Amino acid sequence: MTKKLYIMKLTHLDAERRYNVLREQAVRFAQNDLDTRNTDNLKLTTITSAALQETRKWDLSSRRKGDYLFREVI
Repeated sequence: MTKKLYIMKLTHLDAERRYNVLREQAVRFAQNDLDTRNTDNLKLTTITSAALQETRKWDLSSRRKGDYLFREVI
């Protein structure tokens, strides 16, 4: 039983690595598209703890126009 769980964990780790490569590629492609549109003030990244902390600032912003809670989606 323990051996089977260990193999599943390695498989999960491999999948995470492969999906991370795809995520990073998607971010690079999207950032390149933004760069061609002269949007220097936008920087795309994968979702990180720092990004989630920034969403908390947005929750309190007076510029916010809707009630979409990004943290609840993730």
